[in-house]
Amino acid sequence: MHQPIALLTSHNRSRWLPLNKGEDYARNVYWFNTAGITFEERFLALLLKVKKANDTCEIFYLQAPVLSDLLLILQSRMALIFQRLENKGEAYKDEIIAYNETLVTHIPTVEMAEIQQPSPERRIMSITLKPGETQSTLILVFQDEQIKTLTIDDRQVEALISVFNRH
Repeated sequence: MHQPIALLTSHNRSRWLPLNKGEDYARNVYWFNTAGITFEERFLALLLKVKKANDTCEIFYLQAPVLSDLLLILQSRMALIFQRLENKGEAYKDEIIAYNETLVTHIPTVEMAEIQQPSPERRIMSITLKPGETQSTLILVFQDEQIKTLTIDDRQVEALISVFNRH
């Protein structure tokens, strides 16, 4: 069964984002860490730090509406993961566990300056989901209207949800 491309954007602003054929915006998510940013005990944003295989890191700031969109995307992927668990059984469960154990060993460190002095240009204004067979491509639109993508493997979804839930 082939899944259609879904459109999820923040602030009820629907817009299709054209990507030129052959352009490679993909940023594979390998390891990640988060930190909550608060002011006077009120949530302002979530910092998401992503570390790639080449040890470079990218930082993203997600305010509540965008974070909500991301959680909805991840929850929709969890439904597919549960379906795969039913079909593939223990072998798939073991694969997810082993994959997540490698994630834990490479968590990037969040620096205090990244929390105390967030970069406005790294603020994500909207997220659009392009679902794949075993991964999700998230098209991110930043405050300065730059566009990047993150590709999240389905084996990372449960870990991402649990990290977000601790904030």
